Amino acid sequence: MFGRRSVITALVGASVAACTPDGSGLTTSLAGSGGGAPVYSDPLAGLYNMPATSVPNDVPVDYYTPGASHSGRPNTRSVLTMAVVPGANFERLQQYFDANGRGSSDLDTRTAVRRVMDVLKERYPWLELMDDVATAQQRNVSLTLVVDIRAVLGGTFGSTTAQLDVIVFDEQRKPISRIAVEGRGGNFQDALGDALAKLQAKAKTYLT
Repeated sequence: MFGRRSVITALVGASVAACTPDGSGLTTSLAGSGGGAPVYSDPLAGLYNMPATSVPNDVPVDYYTPGASHSGRPNTRSVLTMAVVPGANFERLQQYFDANGRGSSDLDTRTAVRRVMDVLKERYPWLELMDDVATAQQRNVSLTLVVDIRAVLGGTFGSTTAQLDVIVFDEQRKPISRIAVEGRGGNFQDALGDALAKLQAKAKTYLT
């Protein structure tokens, strides 16, 4: 069993060195290779007392708009306070990948997180990884993105699926927008690339 803090520490070191789009979510085990796909939970399970499926989809986030504030008060925040928090399924994903090919370059969660971060940093260059939403609140960040990554491996002949949820929390640590995408490919990194192309397109529209 992986400790969440040790996972984040490994991801931060790697970064220094280097659910479905309709909102229904992936909550049942699907057939895959090796140990079989896990039963994924809601992306916000254990992180926030509201399911991701209750967060409105594709709501524009006007972070850079002068004076914009969802609290209704004048905006005095600094843009240098942004957090990325891995979603509730990260440990399940890592265990699933380990069971299906530990050490495989395709099934590398650190590479996956780095690729997602690269896309999000095109919009918000000052993002940094943090343990959870509570830590982001303690750090007084003005924007928090919970990023959940899920996968179903297709085996020898099947198509692999990669699903991403990005749930945006405002300066009051309230979820205001959910961006969900899905990609498919012959292996996980290809499927992730397909999902990231869709995320990149949505980010240009909704993460402003």
